Amino acid sequence: MSFKKSSKARQAARSRALLDGTLRVQRGKIADILNATVGRGLTSSPRDSIVELTLTEAQLACLKAAVTIGSEESAALGRGVRSGSQLFSPEPFAVNCTRVIAMRLLAVAEPSCADVVPAIRTAIE
Repeated sequence: MSFKKSSKARQAARSRALLDGTLRVQRGKIADILNATVGRGLTSSPRDSIVELTLTEAQLACLKAAVTIGSEESAALGRGVRSGSQLFSPEPFAVNCTRVIAMRLLAVAEPSCADVVPAIRTAIE
């Protein structure tokens, strides 16, 4: 019986050591992930900054037709807010998005919506 106890004790000790090592590795990975995400939030780079695109209704419709449905670009365009009075035509829309998404919109706009390109370039710069 004493042989089985020592075997069980050794097995339990191995399990604890393995679990402790696994948890230590996982804690290290979690710390790396937190440092990467929190650190990035504290020091935002120019790529993460928000830009505002001012587009006419026709330009917005052209871009919406050109981007992939369900993409981040499509979501950003869907959040466009009409700015100004409804008395003026064409009514401008303000689209807020990150600089990265604006650059992707520029890539989409160049071949299909040429009149939108200057507005996006202005917002990016």
